[in-house]
Amino acid sequence: MQDKAIKECPSSRTKLFEVIETMRFPLIFLVVIIHMVGFDSPRIDFNGGAWSFYIFISEMFSHNLGRIAIPLFFIFSGYFFFRKLAEWTWDGYATQLKKKVKTLLIPYLFWNLTIVGVTLTLTYLTAYLGMNREIGTTSSLYDIFWGMPANFPLWYMRDLMCMMVLSPLLYLFIRYAKAWGMLCLLVVYLYCLEMGIPGLSTTAFFFFMLGGYFAIFNKDVIVFCGRYKKVLAVFTLLLLFNATLLNGTAYHEYAVRVFIIAGVMSAINLFNYLLRYPKLKQRLLSLSASTFFIYVVHEIYIINWLKGGFSRLPIAQSPWGMLVGYFVIPCICLLICWGLYKILKKIAPGVLSFTTGGRMVSNVKKEK
Repeated sequence: MQDKAIKECPSSRTKLFEVIETMRFPLIFLVVIIHMVGFDSPRIDFNGGAWSFYIFISEMFSHNLGRIAIPLFFIFSGYFFFRKLAEWTWDGYATQLKKKVKTLLIPYLFWNLTIVGVTLTLTYLTAYLGMNREIGTTSSLYDIFWGMPANFPLWYMRDLMCMMVLSPLLYLFIRYAKAWGMLCLLVVYLYCLEMGIPGLSTTAFFFFMLGGYFAIFNKDVIVFCGRYKKVLAVFTLLLLFNATLLNGTAYHEYAVRVFIIAGVMSAINLFNYLLRYPKLKQRLLSLSASTFFIYVVHEIYIINWLKGGFSRLPIAQSPWGMLVGYFVIPCICLLICWGLYKILKKIAPGVLSFTTGGRMVSNVKKEK
């Protein structure tokens, strides 16, 4: 299944880097908005008037559209990781893993410990003040650092580290199974066949290896996704609507995974299109370096305190007020996190660099 028409050239590679970097901040917004609702996916019932509309919109974004963010990050990570290992060497693999200790393992441990420390501090502080408020955790060390990380959005980093450790096997599979192998992985992903082992999700395997496939075989991601992009965009919207309607049913996970495949491709097409607007492009590129900090810090009570504060306002008693809060709270959360990032970058750049794995500059700038 060779496709010479989508071979990557240096100019398209630079464009891909720009597309990826412009996507990072909007994708982190989707990650934040995912956490505006609980884990449960309620059924969509249009008999509840305005409240039904609020549930439909919030579920469409949080439990459906937002699901494209992590697969895209896996694709980016797989692409950058295997691009440096297109020709496999064990020395290159060892060098990559050493770098990942700094960029992944240390931040992963630090930010999980941070949320544990903050939680325990609040527990003892409220107890000291005589407030009957239980915030502490009785989770095991395994749960805190692996089963379901204390800073639970970091499950992506956990799975990513597993993929990188297993990358010799993944490389062999991609190199020799080629497109047919990726097709088999796609089937496994769409059929929701999971091993149930933390760190080894089919989402991680398929999308990380998909990024690796494009890197190893030097394929042009933008050209691949751009085929029939207008038809794909319409199809993506229909799949999003369908997945939302199936919320809370036995078919939802299957429907949303089909949507994710189309949504990932349409998102790449969209941001490739947005590159033609220089001011927007530069603004998104300038924000990209802050995305990892926002990712690791927003769940350290910032988003929950904002939701809790908003719930006490009179506006939160109406569905339209809830809808306003649903979109405003993530924006405020991003603004707070971005402000903390800028402050730390100014007064403690070394600390910021250490805790974010050295992510102080975008990959586009690194490539240049």
